[in-house]
Amino acid sequence: MQSIFGLSFLLPALVASSAVKLITFDGDATTTHEFKELNDPVMGGKSSGTWTVDASGFGVFDGEVVDVPSLSAPGFIKAAADGTYPDASAEINGDVVLTVRSSTPDYAGFRMTFVSGTASPSYSCSGGGSLPFSRGCFKAKFSVPAGDDFKEVRIPLASFSDKWSPATGEQTTTCADDSDVCPSASKLSKIERVEIWAEGALGKVHLEIKEIAFSTGSQSEVLSLRGSSAVASDICNLYGIDGDACQQSSVDCKYAKYAKAFEKSLKDGTCLDQGYTVQGSCQTKSFPVVGDIIICKYTKATQVLSLEAKSSGTCPGSPAFVHASAEISLDFSNACNEVSAVILDRLNRQQTGAWVDPHNGGNYTFLKATSANGLLFSRAAGSQAKTPKGPDYDDQLMFTFDPTSEGGCKVSACSESHVTSVIDYGTNYCNMHDLICNNVAYCGDSKLNYTEMVISCGTLGVNCKTSVEATCFQLKQPTQMS
Repeated sequence: MQSIFGLSFLLPALVASSAVKLITFDGDATTTHEFKELNDPVMGGKSSGTWTVDASGFGVFDGEVVDVPSLSAPGFIKAAADGTYPDASAEINGDVVLTVRSSTPDYAGFRMTFVSGTASPSYSCSGGGSLPFSRGCFKAKFSVPAGDDFKEVRIPLASFSDKWSPATGEQTTTCADDSDVCPSASKLSKIERVEIWAEGALGKVHLEIKEIAFSTGSQSEVLSLRGSSAVASDICNLYGIDGDACQQSSVDCKYAKYAKAFEKSLKDGTCLDQGYTVQGSCQTKSFPVVGDIIICKYTKATQVLSLEAKSSGTCPGSPAFVHASAEISLDFSNACNEVSAVILDRLNRQQTGAWVDPHNGGNYTFLKATSANGLLFSRAAGSQAKTPKGPDYDDQLMFTFDPTSEGGCKVSACSESHVTSVIDYGTNYCNMHDLICNNVAYCGDSKLNYTEMVISCGTLGVNCKTSVEATCFQLKQPTQMS
């Protein structure tokens, strides 16, 4: 977003020293969280790591990042902790402060993420804003000084971004370039996950973490509205919604009341917090006392999505001339980001064994986003479930999401076998159904509410099973097993 008066300007910001502890290992219920380690699952990644808690009161992140064989590029390891975190919104103009030490201070791939405002933290931190509905996982690099003692490492909040490459971890849009990717006070008030990464650089990793906090400095600073290492404390965001668009600008807080008095529709907050995330054109408006302000227009991402095709247009295709397939249409009362988050969350939890495909334990793999509103997957079954042989043997399935004007989601889904086949005994149907089903025992508690219409199920439509439970529900979820 452009600066308020069309150019960067300086404001004095007297910053009082304060801190909000997010993570400790001292047993305090408000700041002690359980971390879980995840190794690189992409394309046969071989990186590995562990997470333990030392009795002396610090976490230990240990492992090695190696090349993903199929990509000839470094993979990643990370440790993540979900939970309810203290409100850190008062520290918006400060830093994340890590109290850490490392025996591998030369490792160049340390990163931290925190997550807020997402339907699925694991999905958002898999996509980094590059996949549909995957915003809200804010990532930044950090380095650790050498030495045996714990030291404070400060990461300016303005160096975090929720748009980064899931392949490398590098930011694709920086906070300095576009304020839309910056953390906001609202986001800091409801953090739901914290992650520590070793990513994008080869090498052994050993990091000990005593504390993670959000803190402002104690010194008086002069801050630039854009491109600074922090956010000016006396800048207020104002927005106004007009039809299907939201207009936003930022003003010195001492002028905010005058702007709101002149423009009655203005409210405190950002368009992003209201769900308007796509920036459009900007215009200059004049206000008494305040002067000229540049106001930018935002629309919802769902408003720019278009359902590119119906029926066969939503199918992934198959190299086999004769093959089994299935197609369904789903109407959800849930928003599209909630639906896609449930699907991706099941794939993520499948990697750790926390979720199993109820249809005979198939192995799902996310392949790519096919468009602004499409996701493509493969599923290996039977003997291939643990060692998939690739798209020439797997089924492939595509979900296409179309937001409705009522806030729900219309989903077209299609699955096709990639080998010559005629009768699949409902497998292609189950490929799709089991990613969105809401049977607690077999699917887990998804909180999705939908109606389903089967368009086709199997070649010539002759082999669609009438009993979902008998066809798709063979294995219960781990938490439901006796």
